[in-house]
Amino acid sequence: NYTAAISSEVCASMYNLDVVAKDITTTKDNTTRFFVLGQSSDNPTGDDKSLLMFTVDHREPGALCNALNVFAKHKINQTAINSRPSRQRQWHYMFFVEIIGHEQDANVSSALSEIKSYCLDLVVLGSYPRQSY
Repeated sequence: NYTAAISSEVCASMYNLDVVAKDITTTKDNTTRFFVLGQSSDNPTGDDKSLLMFTVDHREPGALCNALNVFAKHKINQTAINSRPSRQRQWHYMFFVEIIGHEQDANVSSALSEIKSYCLDLVVLGSYPRQSY
């Protein structure tokens, strides 16, 4: 078995996992987010977030700005945006955007339909209940 996870000791205990290393962080105030991968999203709760992945044509001036403006137009707050090289070609990036709202919410659904016109690729990675910290 070649399965591994980075998690808290509480999580390891819940799932009967062996802890092979503790305190692996390089900074004491580090915060790590974890993803649960599955075949479907949670049902809407009325207090949700969604994670999207998309690419835009970087040769088109304002391409990323045009895509992100769709969220403002539909009154959707973005809580995080990250970029990673796409490995499709040099200087081409995938954007991961977390938004407030569930993909089934009317305003989110409308925004997703509209943003497609600005994206080369768009994938809704999932919708899930917001967490209270």
